[in-house]
Amino acid sequence: MSYRAPLIALLVILVLGVAYWFFLYEPLLEEQEQLEAETARLETEAAGLRAEVAELRRVEEEQLEYRAELALMEEYIPGDVEQPTSLRQFQDTADASGVDILNLSFGQPVAVEDAPPTGEPDTVLAEVTFSMTVEGGYFQVVDLFRRFEVDVPRAMLVDAISLAESGEGFPALSTNWSGRVFAVVDVAATAPEDDAEPADPEADDDEADDLDEELDEELDVEAEEGEA
Repeated sequence: MSYRAPLIALLVILVLGVAYWFFLYEPLLEEQEQLEAETARLETEAAGLRAEVAELRRVEEEQLEYRAELALMEEYIPGDVEQPTSLRQFQDTADASGVDILNLSFGQPVAVEDAPPTGEPDTVLAEVTFSMTVEGGYFQVVDLFRRFEVDVPRAMLVDAISLAESGEGFPALSTNWSGRVFAVVDVAATAPEDDAEPADPEADDDEADDLDEELDEELDVEAEEGEA
């Protein structure tokens, strides 16, 4: 009789221990393992999201730089021939250098062979030949080309330059030079290379006069707007 009470107590404790294990501790242990697995998954997702946020912030920080580079590229190679703009730039540069433009003519846009894609459908990189005759002193002519390189934002390739004594006599020089500017234009606006006429300093006088008149009209309008 004296041994029955401890055995019963031990049996009760054992039963309670088994019940605690199966009905309380084991479910809590499984729940903890699930929570730990979920925590690990969320930490992995959080790390991925932090990486994406960091990348987006980097892109945002570089956005202004990208826009500035794009704007600069559009100045180098505009999305149109923009012949009046080129004429204005040439005239302003000549005035700043102290030389006189005697003749200026432009050719038709011609697709550049093996040019990279423009990124815009139905467009192509084209070159527009031009020729110019200016009159002025040697140092003024040198300054003209320096200003074309430094001050004029549009990309320009000089192909040929020739100098001769002008009709007014030395030291005045008559300088004939030709080159190319570039633009992104519609494919339909380009002329076949074989059909394109090279720029000729002695040709297209009427076209040059029309461009001069157009520039004068634009300058007069700007002056009137400034006075208003």
